[in-house]
Amino acid sequence: MSGERTLLQFQPDACTVSRGGETIRLLELYHGMGMGAALQTLSAHRDVLGIELDPFYAVYIRFVRGDFAWFVETSSIPFEEKLFYLLHIFSMVQKNPRESLRLFERVRSEPDRLPPRWRDELEINVIGLYLETGQWDKAERQMAKAEGIVARLGSDSFTLLLRYTQILYALLRDRLTEAEQLIRRSEEQLSRIPMQRELGSLTLLKGMCMYRRAEQQQARQLVEEGMEVLRASRFVPHFIYGVRLVLFFLDTFGWDAEWQHKYSTLWEELAAEYRFDYLARSIPALVQRPF
Repeated sequence: MSGERTLLQFQPDACTVSRGGETIRLLELYHGMGMGAALQTLSAHRDVLGIELDPFYAVYIRFVRGDFAWFVETSSIPFEEKLFYLLHIFSMVQKNPRESLRLFERVRSEPDRLPPRWRDELEINVIGLYLETGQWDKAERQMAKAEGIVARLGSDSFTLLLRYTQILYALLRDRLTEAEQLIRRSEEQLSRIPMQRELGSLTLLKGMCMYRRAEQQQARQLVEEGMEVLRASRFVPHFIYGVRLVLFFLDTFGWDAEWQHKYSTLWEELAAEYRFDYLARSIPALVQRPF
């Protein structure tokens, strides 16, 4: 297993916080289990608890709680340390996947712009953008490449991340039985390691399967359950991604006009709260500046 921490990977051997000379790994645990509320609570009370965040979590918790403008505006961390966050934020806050893919490919063409710990995750995340833009051949090749990356990393989070892109691919290619088989494998994994964040995302994908089966009532119920799990996790980026995923399917297939309107309204509320327009305008210029 790699010794580097990433946005998703849970690595229990890393020392994250120390108090009184004892190693405290609560942040690693909360990170790995997708418990954003616990992460934020521990961070907020670190002075009272007498703990000190290491640099990774001092930055990461800002991302978890949705302090996205900070990543655009701060000069307190090296640009290469915040570049991958900027890519994540941009792909999350605007709904045109071609624009996101353009930035991802720009950075992938200059891999030295990213610290090594972010490069593997970039190679996995780009798959979703190939799928959203209908580039099936590229998505298939990238999924094959990502299987080797995930096997090397040995991370449950990355294993599920890749499998979720495979579910998305199967749904978009009208391979419903394949999607449901992958969902069952994911459920088995989550029964052993109940990661709240990943459970919410999987429940949304189950809802999309039910829409594919023309089971609208059950689909709506699963979508609501998934969004509530993501909301409760207090991982703001994952909640926004969840809304974006629901809208992507409803916009693409026209399954449920009433809920399409409902989630479009929620998207607009999130856009106002987290300043999507500002982020979408500001990030490309930062990412594309000369290396």
